[in-house]
Amino acid sequence: MLTDIRNMPKYALAVATAACVVDTAGLFYWRYYSDAKAAINMWYDQLGLVAYGADIFSIMFCLLVAQVGTTWLGGPWNPTLFCGIAVAFQLAHDAFFGAVIVPAFPKGRNTIMDLMKTYADQSGAGILVIDALIVVLTCLIAMALAPFPTVTFMTLILTLYATMYILFTKPPTIK
Repeated sequence: MLTDIRNMPKYALAVATAACVVDTAGLFYWRYYSDAKAAINMWYDQLGLVAYGADIFSIMFCLLVAQVGTTWLGGPWNPTLFCGIAVAFQLAHDAFFGAVIVPAFPKGRNTIMDLMKTYADQSGAGILVIDALIVVLTCLIAMALAPFPTVTFMTLILTLYATMYILFTKPPTIK
């Protein structure tokens, strides 16, 4: 059974750890299997830990909204509903960000927004699928880690340790 993680203060470590695990796994994939010129690699090359932090906090924000939403709805714990609300918020967040926030910044004004424009141009709607997968995996991993705080903490430390190295791995140039 997957743990009810609706109590954010109690399960913040599990949520943060799960977000780090998923993002670091993605980082490994992108660094070894995607082109060095891919916007996702430019994101990490130019922004490093800031990019990683932005990804982690964005994922955690989706789970926070799911925690608030499922708590507000009440009823018994429903992992599917929790994941659904997290993904729905992620989709709405991405759509709003892409339609309103990112275009509000003229090119050259904000490095993060410039990279987001490049990423959106390269990836299109595929971003939504990737982000949804990231959110669902984070939800499931957080639910699995929640009953084991010591394992969760150890996982976080090992994940962050590995991340420091993988951030400086140069991705291949694919021809």
